[in-house]
Amino acid sequence: MRVASVLLLLAGVFSCAITPPASAPPRSRGSGIEPATRASPEVPADEVRFRLPLPPPETGRLVFFDVRPDPLHSFPAVAIESAGRPVQTVVLDGPDNEQMGWEAVARAGEASREVIGVLDNRIESPGWDLVIVASTDSGRTWARRATLRKVYYMATVESLIARSRDHFDLVLRLDDDYGAGVAPGRYVASTEDRGSSWSPFVIAR
Repeated sequence: MRVASVLLLLAGVFSCAITPPASAPPRSRGSGIEPATRASPEVPADEVRFRLPLPPPETGRLVFFDVRPDPLHSFPAVAIESAGRPVQTVVLDGPDNEQMGWEAVARAGEASREVIGVLDNRIESPGWDLVIVASTDSGRTWARRATLRKVYYMATVESLIARSRDHFDLVLRLDDDYGAGVAPGRYVASTEDRGSSWSPFVIAR
């Protein structure tokens, strides 16, 4: 199903193709991400993944969810709920994202407009490669920053942790390698440049 059909199903939805990365200013410390427990009325409750408060001076939140127009397609999307403004929904509808969904999001501080997101395949099974995307304007536009190979395709994303303005740790969990010879456990990869480059995954001791 074409992206145009997806957007016609969502009233007031704006599409957002992945654009080339842009540089961003340094950000302050902290993250502020929380799992979503209840969706806003504008998004499908069963596809909501996370919520993230908007940084000051805005009041509101970002709601991260997946658009599932049919069993073969999934697109990551963000609803921007800013006080005093209509809800804006942004669909990351690039051709490489038509089976992807949110697995983690984080930012470097409560006042930061920069958000780092992790996408994985959501159709049939997880994928071998994670896609790292970023927004520098509180979710209104997005750029792909990196592709990160997992230790095994069945490993799932456990968390994305902001250690500082530039340093993020991405944690995978592998419960069973199904005879592939990969040790089960937690694996960690790190970035020192807000997701543009990553260390290889190493098992956490």
